[in-house]
Amino acid sequence: MSDCAAHLVDEVLPRVPVRQWVCSLPWQLRYAMGHDAKLCSAVLAEFVRALRRSLRHRAKLALGLGSLVRARRPTPP
Repeated sequence: MSDCAAHLVDEVLPRVPVRQWVCSLPWQLRYAMGHDAKLCSAVLAEFVRALRRSLRHRAKLALGLGSLVRARRPTPP
């Protein structure tokens, strides 16, 4: 995990201020998302859309927003 974080900071993310947002969900939904990749993608896509709408509304202008999602899902045995 620290290798991934180092790679993102050193090679991927631009040298600009970055804000981290956390999507906290009920455990039943988190469990279902851990076993269903399509559900996980759909929920995370809606989270990003809602976040963008909120930020645009608060800023009152079209922002150039990017997103990076790191979902940790259990691997099958």
